[in-house]
Amino acid sequence: MDIKRSSRLRSFFTPFCYYIILSIFIFAVTRIGLDDLYNMRFLGVDFSFYDSAIWGGSQGTFLHSSILNIPSYLGIHFSPILFIFVPLYILGAGPWVLILARTTAAAGGSLLIRKYALKYTKIPAWGADIASISFLLHPMLHMASLSEFHGAILDLFFIPLFFVAIASRKKWFIWVALVFLLSVREDTWVYATGMALLLLWKDDRKLALQIALTSAVWGILALTIWMPWFQSGCRGEFHNIMFSGYLSRYHGYTLSKLVSFLQKRLRVDFDLLLPIIFLPLLSGRYLILLLLPLIQIQSGCIVYQRDLLLHYSAPILPCVYIAGVRGWERIDSILSRRFGRTSFGNGVIGVLILFFSFYMLKTSIIVRKKYPALFRPRLIQLREKTAFKLLEEIPKSSSLSLQPSLFLIGSHRKRTYIFSGYPPLSHYPSLKTDYVMIDLGRPFVEARGYKRAIADLLKKGEYGVLTYKDGFIVMKRGWPPIKNLDVLWKMKYRIQGESAIHHQSGTIEEGVEFDWKAARVAKQGRDKEGAIALSVRRILPRGNYKVNFSMFLAGKKGMDAVGFVLKKVVKGNRRILLKKVVKFQGDTLTKTLFSYEFSIYEATTIETAIFYGGRGIVTLDYFEFVNSGR
Repeated sequence: MDIKRSSRLRSFFTPFCYYIILSIFIFAVTRIGLDDLYNMRFLGVDFSFYDSAIWGGSQGTFLHSSILNIPSYLGIHFSPILFIFVPLYILGAGPWVLILARTTAAAGGSLLIRKYALKYTKIPAWGADIASISFLLHPMLHMASLSEFHGAILDLFFIPLFFVAIASRKKWFIWVALVFLLSVREDTWVYATGMALLLLWKDDRKLALQIALTSAVWGILALTIWMPWFQSGCRGEFHNIMFSGYLSRYHGYTLSKLVSFLQKRLRVDFDLLLPIIFLPLLSGRYLILLLLPLIQIQSGCIVYQRDLLLHYSAPILPCVYIAGVRGWERIDSILSRRFGRTSFGNGVIGVLILFFSFYMLKTSIIVRKKYPALFRPRLIQLREKTAFKLLEEIPKSSSLSLQPSLFLIGSHRKRTYIFSGYPPLSHYPSLKTDYVMIDLGRPFVEARGYKRAIADLLKKGEYGVLTYKDGFIVMKRGWPPIKNLDVLWKMKYRIQGESAIHHQSGTIEEGVEFDWKAARVAKQGRDKEGAIALSVRRILPRGNYKVNFSMFLAGKKGMDAVGFVLKKVVKGNRRILLKKVVKFQGDTLTKTLFSYEFSIYEATTIETAIFYGGRGIVTLDYFEFVNSGR
């Protein structure tokens, strides 16, 4: 194959691969994001705040959110860019728009990085494709793109846009890009100021000073005047939230703790730079532009922030890859001066970038956790449909208290508030709303605390249980109280290996107690360690009952995973009413559902046991015992 034909093949093959990977990225991030949204897998904090504020803007307010109980969300994060979503919400859009915006920002950022490398650097054209592919494969990009929507996600697009604008030297383009960048968040003025001084100073000092001064004045006004003004009426814990990305208080650190802290930060930085094989370290002044956001974020007081988890890596990743292609350009220049030809050296660099990018892909949240969402036949699962239906039955004119995980399905209301009865949320105002809706079956919810909060609320007599279905409890103010709740217990445990199961007990209503016990049962014909079991023993009155049980399984195909036994005890003799043994279906995460009905004609002791073989991963999604009446 001659050189000319080989060059043509490369000019077609690498862009083709890039666009294929870009298409896969867009599909995967969008599909997983919508799956998380409609199945309520977001914690519902930042995402719901943004969604509620934008919806408030569509109702004629200045980004007001009743959840935060402040005049405008601009008092939390100064993000005027949110107003671009208001027209879409007026037309009836919802939080799915923010899922698409999150995907668009990441995909658009990769296109801008590719454009920058192709047009404004001297690396080979195929090298620009490889750098952009590496960007799309970066685990931190996947983490940022699949975390809750946050204004910082938009930095993935607007920071590379400002780089491209500066490289073009078109003044109108620079100013437009600057306006968008400054409107993303209150801290982007730091990046804009540094980029203007370091990249424009040699060519146009006057323009560099104008941009730097404009950015600095914008940042000072946002932090000292505009945000405090929009915070009027806000609770104290929000007042200093915008400073969390600056200097933390390290005065209590010993030398050993400080060394450990620095080691952890270097490990995070190693994972950040490995996919681009540390090329940013050779980029000169572009390395300084990378260090500005890196130091600002990693000196914060939030663990997720220092470890570049969630959305915190969004402002840094574009800087990493812009600096990376500049570092590649410097190596290309050195090889050209010394050896005259650079094709072999560039080929080695490209191969190493692809190798380490695909190597690090194993740590991606998509590969480790999220990929089953790509193959689920339904976008909205059956249990989540119950939540949407229950919420629709609550009048929109009524005030409503929700736990954070339900915010995204209930934020488009004028009076939606945080349920403050749960101890970790007790710093929020205690409001007597018309309705309270709680989900006791979320994997990340500490059900015991919520059950106690519900019990305390019901004991006061102001609320009664309107509905309890599939783990969602709806209470109405002034509703007649009931003596017995349908569900006798509902707990979630994550069991891995021989991990201990925590003893849980609590009371949801006076006279109805829950007692979970951890025990070990013998493994017949296996090792001596025994299996883990959850067992419950309870005396039930005469009546008709139904057991609903749901769990997620992951392990080797064909291996015994979980056994479920329901026994009836009569005069010391145990009669098995139901016995199920579920086998793993493979490495993928699969959901298994049980439903069993039985009747009791006199007061009887019932035993249940959920035992586990000790291998693989089992998540007990929910377990409910329903009294369907006598």
